[in-house]
Amino acid sequence: MKRGLRVLTVGDGDLSCSLALKRAYPELIENLVVTTLLSSKDDLLNIYPHSRETIANLSNFESTQIIYGIDATKLHLYRCFDGMKFDIVLFHHPHLGYVHEHLDFPSDVPAQNIVASQHSQLLAHYLYSAMKLTSCLQKELVYEGNENLPLPCIHLCLCRGAIDKWDLKETVVRLNLEYTWNSPFPASSPPFSFYEALFSTNDGNCNNLKTSTHLLSTQRRRKGTRKGHWLGKFGYRHQPTDPHHTHFKTNVSNSYHIFLRFKASALQDFEKRFLEESSSNRCLVCNSHFGNRKEFNDLCMSLSISDGSCL
Repeated sequence: MKRGLRVLTVGDGDLSCSLALKRAYPELIENLVVTTLLSSKDDLLNIYPHSRETIANLSNFESTQIIYGIDATKLHLYRCFDGMKFDIVLFHHPHLGYVHEHLDFPSDVPAQNIVASQHSQLLAHYLYSAMKLTSCLQKELVYEGNENLPLPCIHLCLCRGAIDKWDLKETVVRLNLEYTWNSPFPASSPPFSFYEALFSTNDGNCNNLKTSTHLLSTQRRRKGTRKGHWLGKFGYRHQPTDPHHTHFKTNVSNSYHIFLRFKASALQDFEKRFLEESSSNRCLVCNSHFGNRKEFNDLCMSLSISDGSCL
């Protein structure tokens, strides 16, 4: 291979995940675009003061860019990504925060069920938006004249409980995605080992890499085999969305890497079905129902389905 990976990280709270990736794969990652939902550097430092050093370290790497104010569910709508190509769009431990503890939920619906549903919507719209963003690259495919290169991948790292409770399996099927390279696999393993093997070859041939298209199933874990997150040795720190909530702890050592890919035709088929079934006022991305037509039409516009862009 004459080039390295082009990686987009999204929703990286204190940016330590992006820095850890660059430290772990300094030769493999050629271009790294780091994004966070926080609107500015000052906002980031206000919530994560220790990130000042992280920002400085990231800035020392060539071909690394930090962009603030990026919503992971609307990646395809940002003009700042125009002309950019990514091999991997990566989201580590997506979470909406803990604002739900202050909300009044209907008494007949358990709060944890509503929270799980909200996070299911988050995952679904991130996956769909990442599909839209990378489909522009697939449209050329060619892919720089080398058809042996893998299709762009969408990456998630999730705790086992989130995989089970946030309906990931159903969302993957609904969006016509498929699992790739034996995913999911434990986060105690190097996340880019498959790409490292692929991109170190001269011909870029990925036929020797085992592909898995099976659905997720609950995996049994042997006692005493749990290891820490592999990126932790390079400085990755999992932080609560609001660091003041010190009583919320997430054991990321029990996490899994999930790589997903799709063919451009699968996205076209999905969006065609979306328009055909639009009379139901149901979002086929996240399976949510809308009370009126205006809400649903606003959703279609935000998804860029009606204009067929990037198809």
